[in-house]
Amino acid sequence: MECRMASSSGPWVCQIMIRWEFDDINGTRRDKAEEVPFGGAISSKGEVELMLRRAQAAVLFPNIASKKLLKMSLDDLHELSKSPQLKPLSFSRNAVCIDLSGSELTDLSFVDLPGIIQNASPEIVQLVEDLVLSHIKGNCLILVTLPMSDDIDNQKAARLARDVDPAGTRTIGVLTKPDTLPPGSVKLRELWLEVLEGRSVSNHLVHGYFCTRQPDDAERAGDLSVEQVTT
Repeated sequence: MECRMASSSGPWVCQIMIRWEFDDINGTRRDKAEEVPFGGAISSKGEVELMLRRAQAAVLFPNIASKKLLKMSLDDLHELSKSPQLKPLSFSRNAVCIDLSGSELTDLSFVDLPGIIQNASPEIVQLVEDLVLSHIKGNCLILVTLPMSDDIDNQKAARLARDVDPAGTRTIGVLTKPDTLPPGSVKLRELWLEVLEGRSVSNHLVHGYFCTRQPDDAERAGDLSVEQVTT
């Protein structure tokens, strides 16, 4: 998914597009890529999520007409995903694009890439890796998320970022799930501490690392405030 924000003097507006660049059925690139509006302009932020889910379904179910998908509710989309007659694509190289403009926004574009997977067919694994590499090779910042439940040297996302940015000048690391580190994992905790504090030579990044933790199920069920969760 690609998000493109622009500052403007007008009210907040969102337009969702789909960039059709590949024929996912036979795996070939189209002669001409085109971006097609998916629905009309959106002025209410509360309507964005449903429209995004519809657009994602349009990409993963390319044989279903967009007009039909635009009328679907969240329940309809959920039933579609479970339909035994219609099997969605596992991944697509076509992209859902979000154009946002408004006075409270800044000029910024970013691409939300799929996570690197290994437990899938070789074709899907290679497709995802090629998709990621095609975006991070260029002149851009790479925000790579790394779960602390595993050693950083075992994580392919870190290796791919290092391959295209060996000096670490374009990469920002975000460490997640620090609460999954068992108390007895002394060595693993020390390795991650070296990374976070910039003492790991092999994993050094010019812009450093950040660490974040999301509320667990019990905290979400307890309806805790942001201040309570982060303290």
